[in-house]
Amino acid sequence: MRSVFLALIPAFVSPLAAASPGATDLDARPDGLHRQLQELNASWRTLEPDFAALPRGWDTSGEVGLIRTHLRLVIDRLERADVSGLDEGQKRHRRSHIAALGRYLQRGVFPANVYMPGRNPVFIDAAGTHCAVGQLMLESGHGDLAKRINGEHQLDYLADIATPGVADWQATSGLSFGELALIQPTYDFERKPSTPTPPSPQMPETRTISIPYREPGYANISDDLEVIRSQSALERFLKRQKKQPGWTEKGLAKFEGAFVKAKLDFDREAVVLIRHTSMADDTVHGKDEFTDSRGANHYCSAAAVKKGDLETFLKLFRGDSPGIIYGGG
Repeated sequence: MRSVFLALIPAFVSPLAAASPGATDLDARPDGLHRQLQELNASWRTLEPDFAALPRGWDTSGEVGLIRTHLRLVIDRLERADVSGLDEGQKRHRRSHIAALGRYLQRGVFPANVYMPGRNPVFIDAAGTHCAVGQLMLESGHGDLAKRINGEHQLDYLADIATPGVADWQATSGLSFGELALIQPTYDFERKPSTPTPPSPQMPETRTISIPYREPGYANISDDLEVIRSQSALERFLKRQKKQPGWTEKGLAKFEGAFVKAKLDFDREAVVLIRHTSMADDTVHGKDEFTDSRGANHYCSAAAVKKGDLETFLKLFRGDSPGIIYGGG
């Protein structure tokens, strides 16, 4: 069944080729963490992770720490990949998926493998927790597709998933098949608990607002996470931004225009802005025209969240797990 999906991979597939679980050079690199990553996802057997992308003090211990490390290093590769072969729609979706992957990493809640000894993929577990690829489908409005995949291929590697609709979603996602295969973790077996665990709350679906990914003017957004609940509040917020220094003229225009294009319905939705700042030496972006005078790069993502889901979204997003928050959209 593998050929059903592979035959439909578009021409923009990146060099992040998917290594099969049977790759044989596990011992080629002796680094302990690299070995663990190879066991978690066989693609790392032919790829060299940039461990310098891990922030100082990053916790790699335990199963959750290992999965979060994997995702952090994957995001690093996704950020640096050549996307010149993508159209504008694919680039927009790609940025949105990278932002969603950052939120997923931040939350740090992953499927439980209570099904098969050893390490194995789990698309959606018994508690309803999605794997990383399933979460990208869920947050991009394709939760039904993720459920169908789970019904047919719950414990399968991405290359073996033949569910109709997967190839179409991948073709518009801005992510190559190799990149999606790299994203997909495996999960270590854990003994099934004697008493059922309550379902873990799921991150609500959101609607991405396509603001610029990186802009020095984002330094003016004081809070790492800001919620805007009404049209009048949005207008006041944008008016304040116009008076602030640091914005590029093009960046501010795109920022304002994104909220117009989003056609927000504040009777039912709220806007959540997620900001992150990294020093140029600590991020995949070096110093360029978007770096401020302090040597900092500023990122932001924006999403429309249903007001009925807002409390759950904020609770899950803030979570207990520290991590890098990525912009996009």
